[in-house]
Amino acid sequence: MTTTERTKAPLLIDSHYLLGTLEAAQELDINIDEVLDQYGIPPKLLVEPEGFLAFTKVARFLDKVAKEFDCPQFGFLVGKHQPPFNLGLLSQVMKLSPNLGSALNSIDKYIPLYSQAATWGLQSLDDKVALTRRDRIGRKESGVQSRNLTMVQAFKALKVLCGPQWAPSAIYLAHRPLGNKRTYEHFYKAPVYFDREYDAIVFQEEDLKRPIVTADARLLEIVQSHLSSLLDGFNPDDDIATEVRYHIRCRLGTRTCNLDSISQLLALSPRSLKRKLAKHHYTFTSILASVRQEVAVEYLRDSQISLIDLADMLGYQNASAFSRAFKNSFGMAPDHWRKTQSKR
Repeated sequence: MTTTERTKAPLLIDSHYLLGTLEAAQELDINIDEVLDQYGIPPKLLVEPEGFLAFTKVARFLDKVAKEFDCPQFGFLVGKHQPPFNLGLLSQVMKLSPNLGSALNSIDKYIPLYSQAATWGLQSLDDKVALTRRDRIGRKESGVQSRNLTMVQAFKALKVLCGPQWAPSAIYLAHRPLGNKRTYEHFYKAPVYFDREYDAIVFQEEDLKRPIVTADARLLEIVQSHLSSLLDGFNPDDDIATEVRYHIRCRLGTRTCNLDSISQLLALSPRSLKRKLAKHHYTFTSILASVRQEVAVEYLRDSQISLIDLADMLGYQNASAFSRAFKNSFGMAPDHWRKTQSKR
C-alpha cells in the first residue's frame, strides 16, 4: 500500500481519555455542549467512549472549556473523575512486574506503542526519584489542561500499584500556577510546585523497591516478549492484513480493538478497510479471531494465567465467552487443552 492511497493519520488518542469530562462539567455547573460541537466531539463519547480522537482536537477542547468558563483546573477535575486508564498489555506488564521500579521502566520502553504525545522516564533527584513527563513537541502553556489530566492519570496508576496509603513527596508541573494550589495538594497529598522544567511525580527512591502484589515472573516474561515483538512496528511494504494484525496485537484487551478504531489508525473508513481486506480474502473478524487464537495458545502453553485474566487480556466479555470461542476453534475447552500440553 503506497502513501498516496491514504492520508497520514493525525496523532490519535483513545476517546476514553475524555471520560470524566461530563462529571467535571456537572461539578462546575457549566454547559459544554457548544464547545463539544465546535470541536466536533460527539457528546455520547463522554458517556460511551469508542474509537480515537485527534489529540490536538482534544487538547484544544479542554483548553477552550477552561478559558471560556474561567475554570483553570478543568483538566485536573476531569482526571479526578476518571476511572484508572487501561493501556492493555502495558497495564498488564506493570501489574506483573516485581517492583515499582521495574513497572515504571516498562512505561519508558513500551509507551510508544500507545501514545506519541509525550515521553516518560525516571530521573534521580538526590535521595528521591521523579517519574517525568515531557512533551515530544515543546509546548509551554498550550495543552495545559490535557497535561494536568495526564498527570492525574499517572498518579492514579501509581496508587493502584503501590496501594491506597502511598503518597508522593512532591508534584512538579511545567506551567504557571492555575487556580487554587491547595486543591492540587489536597488531591495529591503532597506539595505542588509550578513552573518546573517538566511535569513529574516525585517520590522516595526506596519506593522503587516496593513489591507489587500481583507480580508474576513467568507471565511477565511472556507479555514483555509479546510487546517487544511489536516495538519495530510494521514494514511499509506489508500488506493491509499484516498491518491490521499488528494493530490488533497492540490493542488486545482494550475497547479500541475493533474495526472502527483500527480503521482510524490506518486513516481509512471502515468500509474502505473492509474492501481492502476482501481483496486479500480476509475480514477484520477473521484476523481478530486468528490473533486471539495465537495469543491464547502462547499464554495457555507457557503460563498458568487464569482463564478470567486471559479472557480479559484477549478482549472477551468474560471467561465463558473465551472458552466457547476456544472450543469452537480447537475442539476442547482451554483448561482441557492446557492439560494436554503439560503431558507432552
